[in-house]
Amino acid sequence: MVEPPAAVTAPPAAPSPFVVRYVCDDKYDEGAVCRPGKPAWDAWLGTLQLDAAPNLLNRQGGGPGGAEWNPNAPLVAFVASADAGSARLKSSKATYKPVARFGDYDIFLVPMPAWSAAVRPARASDFPPETEFSPNSVVELRALGAKGELARGSFAFSRGE
Repeated sequence: MVEPPAAVTAPPAAPSPFVVRYVCDDKYDEGAVCRPGKPAWDAWLGTLQLDAAPNLLNRQGGGPGGAEWNPNAPLVAFVASADAGSARLKSSKATYKPVARFGDYDIFLVPMPAWSAAVRPARASDFPPETEFSPNSVVELRALGAKGELARGSFAFSRGE
């Protein structure tokens, strides 16, 4: 009798070094209720799992090229950092310092007016090769450590253009 193959289980997903999400995972939250130190923020972080969750901005887009439609919430960037407070986040317009800590991540809060000011036109290279490219706006963020760039990420969005 042939034994059935043993069940194969995937190893747990490694934590991503750089994850960007909307504040409290709500692209319409203007950030008045969900801010560091407020109950909604603490409740959100209490249920958040970054190790297995894909980047929210890469999975929720429904517009051209996977773009988000009309977001107006602050962005929250989680940057893996061995030394608390040592990472920095940079856009084309500003450099940010961490506002909080979450496990091994420094947390950065980028208000909507700030990320909106850092918008640039999308390029075909901003999307995976299999994506049908459509013009969008893109915000690019870079995570920096003491020894240089740790990671880079961008997300596309549309304001109904």
